[in-house]
Amino acid sequence: MFRITRAQMYALRQATIDRFVEEMATHLRETFPEQYHVLGDDGLRDTVQYGIERARIHAITSERDLCLYLGLMLTFGRDFDREQPWAREILESSLLEPADVVVERLHAAGMEREP
Repeated sequence: MFRITRAQMYALRQATIDRFVEEMATHLRETFPEQYHVLGDDGLRDTVQYGIERARIHAITSERDLCLYLGLMLTFGRDFDREQPWAREILESSLLEPADVVVERLHAAGMEREP
């Protein structure tokens, strides 16, 4: 019988996160070229990692939902969830809703306000 150690589980989880960060950075580089020009490769990867942590606070963890959340971050600022009243209101009023519903609401509200 195989046993997976705690260290192996951590390494596997970290590899999955690293892969996702790279995939998202590639996607965001193509989708948000102006922001990429300002951030560069390292800054964009840092932003993705920061966004994953911020999203986790709101129980947003699926790749699709994280992608939408990160797009909102690049459009409205890294702390849009705290600084934008409309985003804060949605997040505070949706504590018991599924994450995908909350992200859809955030995305729709963001599209209405897109600069």
